[in-house]
Amino acid sequence: MSIVINGTTGITNVNGSAAAPAETGTSTNTGMFFPAANTVAWSTNGSEQMRLDTSGNLGIGTSSVTSGAKFQVDNPSANVIASVGKDIPVSLFSRYNDNPIVTGK
Repeated sequence: MSIVINGTTGITNVNGSAAAPAETGTSTNTGMFFPAANTVAWSTNGSEQMRLDTSGNLGIGTSSVTSGAKFQVDNPSANVIASVGKDIPVSLFSRYNDNPIVTGK
């Protein structure tokens, strides 16, 4: 794998991973990486925390946003998933049975 750095395109040809992101600060396992075509993700401490997918859907705590949700927060420790989108205006789901706890505008 070659890394290209120039004044026109910036840094290219490096995808990275959650454990070894392409762009980092002083912490080598925290930063931005590119897990798939047209997809950007961010990790902390070597674990993926947030992903913006090819459709413009943003997921926090998940690498796969629920269909129809533009924004989703998945919190395993609280056992809930919160989603906002065209098909899911505002919803809070139980992780156990996928039934809405709260739904509204």
